Amino acid sequence: MPTDHRMLTSRARRKTSELLSRSVVTLTSPSVTAVWIHAVMRLRALGGFTRRTTPGSRRILVIRLDAIGDVVMTGPFLAALRRAFPLAHITLVVAPSVHNVVEECPYVDRVLVHDLPWATRWWHPLSRRLRGLGFARRYLWPEHYDVAVVPRWGEDHYEATILAYLSGAPVRVGYGGPTFHGRPLGYERFLTRVVHDQSVKHEVERNICLLPVLGVPMPVLQSGLEVWLSDRDQAFADHIMANANGGPLVALGPGAGSPKRMWAIDRFEEVGRWLTGSGAQLVLVGGANDVDRARHLRQRLGDKVIDLTDRTTVRETAAVLRRCILFCGNDSGPMHLAAAVKVPVVEISCHPQGGDDLHPNSPKRFGPWGVPNRVVQPATARDGCDIGCRIEAPHCILNVEPDAVVHAIESLREETNAQWMSG
Repeated sequence: MPTDHRMLTSRARRKTSELLSRSVVTLTSPSVTAVWIHAVMRLRALGGFTRRTTPGSRRILVIRLDAIGDVVMTGPFLAALRRAFPLAHITLVVAPSVHNVVEECPYVDRVLVHDLPWATRWWHPLSRRLRGLGFARRYLWPEHYDVAVVPRWGEDHYEATILAYLSGAPVRVGYGGPTFHGRPLGYERFLTRVVHDQSVKHEVERNICLLPVLGVPMPVLQSGLEVWLSDRDQAFADHIMANANGGPLVALGPGAGSPKRMWAIDRFEEVGRWLTGSGAQLVLVGGANDVDRARHLRQRLGDKVIDLTDRTTVRETAAVLRRCILFCGNDSGPMHLAAAVKVPVVEISCHPQGGDDLHPNSPKRFGPWGVPNRVVQPATARDGCDIGCRIEAPHCILNVEPDAVVHAIESLREETNAQWMSG
C-alpha cells in the first residue's frame, strides 16, 4: 500500500506539473500575452505614466538582447543612428554577458542590462514576462521613449518586441513576417512599423535597413565593425605581448555558442601544431564553456600557447586580438570581435555548401564582416541534414578537414601579403 500511495502521489504531481505547464504556455502565447500586456499599458496610461514629449525632443530605445557577435554586428547601425539623430538621447538594452562590449560605446547615452531566465522550466516563460514588466516599469517608463527599435531578424527568442511594447514608445520598429522555414514570428503584433524582408543579407546590412523606416535615408556603410576599448584594456593586451615567447600572435577560437558549430578539438590541435611549427605563437580565446577544450590544446601544444580562455573580459579579449595577425576559429563571438579589430579571419563553419542562405548558421548572414577572410564550409551535409545542420552536436562541421583550414590560412596570407611564418 505505501508503494501504491507513492505511485499515486507521483502521478498526481506529474499531472499537476503538466497542467501548470500547459496553463503557462497558454498565458504566455503571443495572442494572450498581447491581451494582458495591452491591459497593463492602458492602466499605465490611466495612472499618469505617459506624457507628451517636448517638441523637437527625441528619445530612442534600441533593444538588442542577443549574444556577443550579434551585438558587435549592431555597431554600424548605432553609428548611423547617431549620425542621423545627433541630439537624440539613445538608450541601448543588452544582456548581462554583453554589457562589457558596449560599455564604452560613444553612440549611445545609456546602456541598460536586462537579464532573462531561459525557458528551461515550466514557469520560466511567465517569469520572463513578469520580469520584463518590472524592468519596463523601473527603467523605461520614466524615460518616455518616442521610438523603440528591435534590430533583429528571425524568431524573437529574447522577446525584445514585447519589451519594446512595454516601454510605452508610440513608435516601435522591427522585422516581422515569416522567418526561416516559414515559421511565423508571432510577436510582430507588438510593433507599429513592421519590415518584411526575406532577401539574403548579412546581418550588418539587415540592421541598417531599419533606418529608412525611421525616416533616415539609407546610409552608406562608412566603416566596418567596432569595439570600443579603454586604456585599461589596451594595457592588459600590452602586458600579454610583453610576456609572449616570441613569434607573431595567431588567435584560435575553439568554442562556440552551439555544439554543432564546434570543430573537433583534435583538428584544432593539428592546425595549431602546423602554425607553431611555422613560427607562430598561439592565443586561445573563449569563455567559461571553452575551458576544457583550451586545456587540451595547451597540454598538447606546449609553451607556444597563451591560454586566455575565461580569463579576460570581452574587451580585453578584443584588445589582445588586435595584436594578432590572424584569427582562426568557429562561428562565434570571438570571431566577430576579431573582425571588429580589423584582424583577418578564417572561419570554420558548420553550414554546408549549397545550404539555405537564410539559415541561422549561414555565413552569408553571419560571416566575418569588413576584413579579409576565408570561410571553410563542409562540401556536403551529413546524413539527416540538407539545407543546414540539424543536429545539436558536432556533425556537418566534421566534414571539414584540417588540410582545408591550412589551405585557407595560406591563401589568406597571400592575399594580405602577411610575412609572418617561416614555413
